[in-house]
Amino acid sequence: MRDFGSAVVLAGGKSSRMGFDKSTMVLQNKKLIESTIKKLDSLFDDIIISVDSIEKKSEFNHAKIAVDKVKGVGPLGGMISALEMAQSDKLFVIPCDMPVIDTKYISFMMKYMDDNEIILSEKKGYFEPFPGFYSKSLIPRIEELINQNRRSIRAIFECSRTKVISESEWKKLGFSEEIFTNLNTTQDVEKYLSYK
Repeated sequence: MRDFGSAVVLAGGKSSRMGFDKSTMVLQNKKLIESTIKKLDSLFDDIIISVDSIEKKSEFNHAKIAVDKVKGVGPLGGMISALEMAQSDKLFVIPCDMPVIDTKYISFMMKYMDDNEIILSEKKGYFEPFPGFYSKSLIPRIEELINQNRRSIRAIFECSRTKVISESEWKKLGFSEEIFTNLNTTQDVEKYLSYK
């Protein structure tokens, strides 16, 4: 099995703060999730959309849909199903509400995997789980965390070989913190579009 080649767009969130399903979000007359897939196509040939229910499958014109095996546990539920479906050992993970896809930064992250199981970034002293790479070897540990009712994705960092790219490092190389933009509310969307 090759190391890279698979990516998943998480589209199973409740979107409670946004007020509507974020997987249907339209920005500048384009469906955000479709724009995301188009950008990922240049790096990955195995792209998965993770959804929380079988009913959502019909909403996406995409061949590979992973339905959450475990419901109501947040991103971990979507990630475990996608990891099981992925054709490569390392899976690139990004939620459907992150509009900035920097393919150069994604390629930069790949260089750090080596023997690590997770690669993510740090911003303002906090770990940013997305965008990030996660390995298939995490599947049994994610299952264990779910069984323990530990739903925070950060719990997996503590029991895995995790590489964190520091803010000073990615800034030194000229990357922008825009790559961590997350649209959780309509105000976030308005703010994001005002700079475009």
